[in-house]
Amino acid sequence: MKKRIIRVFSAFAGFDTQFLALRQYARWYNQNTNGPLLEVVLVGWCEIDKDAIICHNALFPEAKSCHYPDITKVDWARVPDFDVLIYSSCCQSLTRTGAQKGMTEGSGTPSSLIWYIRDAIRIKRPMICILENVPPLLETKFEGMFEKWTNTVSELGYRNTWSTLCAVDYGIPQNRNRAFLVSVRNDIKKRIYFPAPVGCKVHAESLLEKSVDEKYYFSEEDAAAFVLNMRDKIARDVNTTKIHNKGRCVKKIMTPSCQGYNVRVCPTLVADKNYGKCSYKRFLSTTHYPRPGVLEIWHTDEQAVIPCKEKNEYALIDTERKFKIINAGKVDILTEMKNVGVGDYFRLRRLTPRECFRLMSVDENDINKLVTTGVPEDQLYKMAGNAIVIRVLVFLYQSIFPLLF
Repeated sequence: MKKRIIRVFSAFAGFDTQFLALRQYARWYNQNTNGPLLEVVLVGWCEIDKDAIICHNALFPEAKSCHYPDITKVDWARVPDFDVLIYSSCCQSLTRTGAQKGMTEGSGTPSSLIWYIRDAIRIKRPMICILENVPPLLETKFEGMFEKWTNTVSELGYRNTWSTLCAVDYGIPQNRNRAFLVSVRNDIKKRIYFPAPVGCKVHAESLLEKSVDEKYYFSEEDAAAFVLNMRDKIARDVNTTKIHNKGRCVKKIMTPSCQGYNVRVCPTLVADKNYGKCSYKRFLSTTHYPRPGVLEIWHTDEQAVIPCKEKNEYALIDTERKFKIINAGKVDILTEMKNVGVGDYFRLRRLTPRECFRLMSVDENDINKLVTTGVPEDQLYKMAGNAIVIRVLVFLYQSIFPLLF
């Protein structure tokens, strides 16, 4: 049977959810069409972060030899030809948590590295180019910079279409909205459509591990203080305890939880290498980017009441915030508090790296490879927050690639 090969270059690759999604798309295509078998081949990838490179090599050992470490030094004339260019350029200079210095060419900001892609498009002339970045790229503050980039791509002979896609609209319970720019070469007379939302039926809690190491849990005092912020009109004694192989976890609640969905949805994961060290107060943050965690209710046969002194630092709820976060999944948690009985205790913990990768829809076999690389956990958290949700990419590929290949 004939085989159709799609050659791909992945720039700013990270551990390359871009290509992981392409492999999933190829499997879907081969199972659902009667045409030539489709094979995707990574002919080149560019990444400078040493830990991301280790993870990439663990996932794609066959692609070690086609690694380009520095986007500013790539000689594109010597790179093998490719049909698809995927570039998830640096977002640090565009995000609200960063300095928002923009992506102006020659400015020296991380986001300005996007201009080194111009030569890749001009010299290699791929059939399609896909840019992923944060939504502020399309907002008023950076409107002129984005327009300059799209005009540059147009002058190189491409038609541009852009939109934002949110993970929760494609089956992943994370409120992660990202901008995508799809550029198709002018000689390809096909109109590009972005995928229609399909919704989400999966609760964030269903992606949590059954049991985790003690190191991910906050202290009894922190858990008590967290709960006090939630029930400041109730009694001040809060049941918490440190459990060592005693009792059982009877309930897990993602905190915070986003409003406006039929299922509980995790807020956006961010590229925070300090996530494993952050205080419990970050789970009550009123910024745009609160850190997700898990509040667990455990049942034991022993009662242990840990008194916690009155706290004044109550978290404010900003109902006008764009991402509409209910602090700590407040409705769910307060409901559970009313039903806590003798022997029921609250425990608060961080997400594990495995859970973060699940929220990026990484396959379990690939997660196993990532978490056994020896890369420090703080870097795994950072990489998960930097990645693209695989399921979103698969839907995007399913929408546009059958028209082109």
